Amino acid sequence: MGRDGLLGLLWAGFSYTRRQCLVNEAALLDHLLKHKGIAWKARDTPVSTVADDVVHSVSINPDHLGGVDLVLVHGFANGGGCFFPILAALGKVGRTHVVDWRGAGMSGRPRAFPPRSEQEAIAYLVEGLETWRVAHLGPDGRFVLLGHSMGIRMSIF
Repeated sequence: MGRDGLLGLLWAGFSYTRRQCLVNEAALLDHLLKHKGIAWKARDTPVSTVADDVVHSVSINPDHLGGVDLVLVHGFANGGGCFFPILAALGKVGRTHVVDWRGAGMSGRPRAFPPRSEQEAIAYLVEGLETWRVAHLGPDGRFVLLGHSMGIRMSIF
């Protein structure tokens, strides 16, 4: 049996549809937070009218009022799940949001975007985050942005 055959057998039982991944994300968040009394809410925020052009986010303590929101953005080829190990600790502080960049993590994968330059790719990512911010924090919403890896680079735009 060749390598592809073995890999095919190993991966045959796994389902990686977006729907199943969202179910898995919910189960993991319940496991990490619910027994500690920390509420969470997952959202998909439409960015455009293109099918599947959504920014996915998870808000920890979504009903907490006061203070400044903490927004976490992940690095390249990653997703907000990289922050899951620290969510319970952050949930004790106040309202925290884990936001997946467009086309990464649990965000949608719109088929119509072919970046032709670095600046175009950056504008595309920042537009998604800005759309999310206005939708969930308001047009004047203040927040602290914490980025990991490429998330730091995008945070300066």
